[in-house]
Amino acid sequence: MLKWTVRSILLLVAVAAFSLPAAAQDTGDYALLPDAYVRGFGSYPVPADNASTIAKPDTVFFHINVTDFRGLLYGGMNYRRVTPDGKLKSYMFSTRIEALEIKGNFATIRAQAVYNGKPACMFVEVLDDTPSGDWAHFQANGCMLTVIYEDTAGGLNSGDVKVWTKPVPRAVAMGAGAIALPGPIVDKQRLGVFQFKAETTPAGPVGSLNYTDSPYNAATFGNSIFVPRWEKFGAAGNRAEMAGRGYWNGRPAMVVVKVQDNVDPRLQYLVAPPPDFFEVQAKLLNADPRLGAPEYVAGGPVIRGDIIVKTERAVTD
Repeated sequence: MLKWTVRSILLLVAVAAFSLPAAAQDTGDYALLPDAYVRGFGSYPVPADNASTIAKPDTVFFHINVTDFRGLLYGGMNYRRVTPDGKLKSYMFSTRIEALEIKGNFATIRAQAVYNGKPACMFVEVLDDTPSGDWAHFQANGCMLTVIYEDTAGGLNSGDVKVWTKPVPRAVAMGAGAIALPGPIVDKQRLGVFQFKAETTPAGPVGSLNYTDSPYNAATFGNSIFVPRWEKFGAAGNRAEMAGRGYWNGRPAMVVVKVQDNVDPRLQYLVAPPPDFFEVQAKLLNADPRLGAPEYVAGGPVIRGDIIVKTERAVTD
């Protein structure tokens, strides 16, 4: 009996050892949140087929639960249209979610579906929290066939729809300074001078780049690279990378910049860290494919100036 009791105690201790860390984990961990979802149910009135103005409207009842998690789409949708006397007039339900697009409080969902027992494609639009309330639009069509089986829309008179996207962690990278460039002139240092900023916003990345370098020799001209607005931007730790369409010596080019923030000039270090790092790449667009796209690459430690890379945890509701 004593032997069994000791084993029971050891088992309980082992279970507790595994359970307590799990219970202590943050269930709202940002990495575990979906990237986006549309969820809700409700109803809205639609005109009856009868042309009479005094005819009572039909009622559409629907349910949506579609989630995007790391590019994978889960969930489904269903739709029922009911006559004023409670008879089922038409129905559709999704069998596979094909696409989910969200812009602010507006979402579009496309899916393979079944409409009144036959294969169809389902197109759904929802609008969340407008001044006049939520709104929904359902359509069943013939996919590749140019035929629409059913198309209804209306403001919800019951229920609620939630359109949600994961907040993007705020990140900013900015800097101004110069890097050393190789050159034939020994008594004069060639420089690549830069000034840039990139920042995440709900509307996408913003910021710009100005970069110029010294002529290689007296017989050549320096390079100039300009990006009016970034199209991509990401930051992790002390590193950041940004890309966008810009101009290299006045010609359209795709520009990529990579930076590292290694030094804070406000701090004193017992052991000097490596200097900040800056690299720029520009590749001409619409170049002659027979000649290959000319490319400019320059990078190295920052010998003047400073680079800052900061990230902040996203605020989730």
